[in-house]
Amino acid sequence: MRRRILWLRAYWPLLASLLFLVFSLLFLWACTGFAMPTQELALVRLEQQAILPRGTTVARGSVRMEHAFPADDPPSSFTWVLRQYEDGYRLFKLQHFLGLWRDTSTPWLDTNFPLSEPLCLTILENSMYNESLGWKDGMPDWTWYSEICALAFTTDPAVERVEATVGWRGGAQNGDHLTTLSLTETAPDSGIWLLQTDVSMPDSGSLSYTCRAYDAAGTLLCTYSNED
Repeated sequence: MRRRILWLRAYWPLLASLLFLVFSLLFLWACTGFAMPTQELALVRLEQQAILPRGTTVARGSVRMEHAFPADDPPSSFTWVLRQYEDGYRLFKLQHFLGLWRDTSTPWLDTNFPLSEPLCLTILENSMYNESLGWKDGMPDWTWYSEICALAFTTDPAVERVEATVGWRGGAQNGDHLTTLSLTETAPDSGIWLLQTDVSMPDSGSLSYTCRAYDAAGTLLCTYSNED
């Protein structure tokens, strides 16, 4: 017993330092949202939380937004991952943080592309920012914009071009703020198309997007819209 007491007295400072280090690391890990060391481990944990089977990654990519609010904040950046399951595809969104990977928000687990749908589109990020127009009636005058990053997924191999109309519907009072642009395919024959654009925002309204896919001859093959 006496030897044990002497041993504890001799090594207690070291043990206390080790315990403090362990609890500090656990606290820091909790602050990261329990981020994982690899993308695959982060995805597997999300699947376990949603009671999903193990999926297969079919595509991934990185996006960096150009604007942020407030303007001196760094623009957001993230990695999107498309996983295949028996009933279709699901899209996940991860962030690289302090050398670890974490999900940005669990609602992305609900982003499902069914096998029966030849064309789907989802908004990856909608970042709002403003630009000063000076002063009006003694008050600062601002114009608000929405930087939209959208991803479309096609399963029809005949699709050669995809375009989307995205923006805000402000109703009779504010009018519509929409833009129509072609999407860029992430890789040849990948069926994954990206769009990143800026749209002015009304004082009030709802986000709207409609996607259209065409073959090489310009024939409309299918459409997808959140207003259907």
